[in-house]
Amino acid sequence: MPIKRKTNTGKTSEKPHEVTTFAITPAITSPSQHYLGLEIVEDKTNEITAARELFKKLELDGKCVSLDALHTQKQTAAELMLEHRADYFFTVKGNQPNLSAQIKNRISKPDKDSPFLFPNQQNG
Repeated sequence: MPIKRKTNTGKTSEKPHEVTTFAITPAITSPSQHYLGLEIVEDKTNEITAARELFKKLELDGKCVSLDALHTQKQTAAELMLEHRADYFFTVKGNQPNLSAQIKNRISKPDKDSPFLFPNQQNG
């Protein structure tokens, strides 16, 4: 189930003349796209905090959760594995340079004819 922040803009009944922007962190199954729940990203928090609160509301035991690079953190991994008994996929980018280097050192480059390469990766 992917968990990814969505930002929305609209008007509220409390302030109908002002446009307000707010963010939510939804959980949606893949590929069926069933809605599982959401957590509002409060002003004084961030998407990481919201996602961790959302984990508490979901039955994650035995499920696989995918999260973007922002969530590639030891605490998030520990909560998913130890508290919620879930598996996870994290995106690793420049925000985790040591982890990225370790992964690159452990994974060899695939053969140029590999069926696992996307078309734009075949030439480079």
